[in-house]
Amino acid sequence: MPEPVIPVITASPATSDVDDLNDWFDDMVRTIGVERLQYNSGTLPKDKEDSYRAFAKGEFDRSWGNKTSRIVHKEFIAELLWDYLNSINEFIPKKLAFDLRNSKVMVWAEIETENEDLEDRFYLTEAKLNSEFEKFGYCIDTIVVREDDSLKIPAHYVALIP
Repeated sequence: MPEPVIPVITASPATSDVDDLNDWFDDMVRTIGVERLQYNSGTLPKDKEDSYRAFAKGEFDRSWGNKTSRIVHKEFIAELLWDYLNSINEFIPKKLAFDLRNSKVMVWAEIETENEDLEDRFYLTEAKLNSEFEKFGYCIDTIVVREDDSLKIPAHYVALIP
């Protein structure tokens, strides 16, 4: 089955103002109305038609839910990485790499030998972000190695600082 398409809505319910919400809702209804006319005239793109058919059968997860959950997943991962990088920008390691395992961001950091303060800062950053993101099912798992360990970044990690 082709990738489901979510109708494009031009406004966003970003504020709590009732008028903005009403405008957003009206725009969404108009968009669906236009797509209904396209469906009735045979001009609605096939992927949208398939999505609406699945939705009408109560198969929301199959039609829109899968794409929506992938978008949300990407947004959470991007925000988690962004917050992590902003949190460590004052204490850059010698090497830094990432891997993704479902909803877990794996961090591999190499620091100078005998720099326990820097190691502690990495683990505190991990703890802080995990406390913020765990309620959404996302977390960071940090591995800190020391320069004298002479370890290479694992092959499945993506090096940000090689």
